[in-house]
Amino acid sequence: MNQGMLLSGAVTAIFGVIFLLMGFLPLGILILVGLMIFLLGIGAPPSEPVKPEDPAKKFCWYCMEEIDKEEKTCPYCGLDQVEEGSKRD
Repeated sequence: MNQGMLLSGAVTAIFGVIFLLMGFLPLGILILVGLMIFLLGIGAPPSEPVKPEDPAKKFCWYCMEEIDKEEKTCPYCGLDQVEEGSKRD
């Protein structure tokens, strides 16, 4: 079950209902499209989490560039990184 497809299908169908109720009849097709995406999501395998190619690296929290795991500040965007398990203020 692919949760992303389930959510996308449900949101698309809801927007189709809203557009249909507002009088935009051609956009009512979004209901059918959303239901198809939702049903396909039930049978689809879960998506794999994205991981850096090098195990010694991680993704920057902000610009998504690959940086060393020990980096406290991203060399690309210059923003401080969130530590694993820490709470942000």
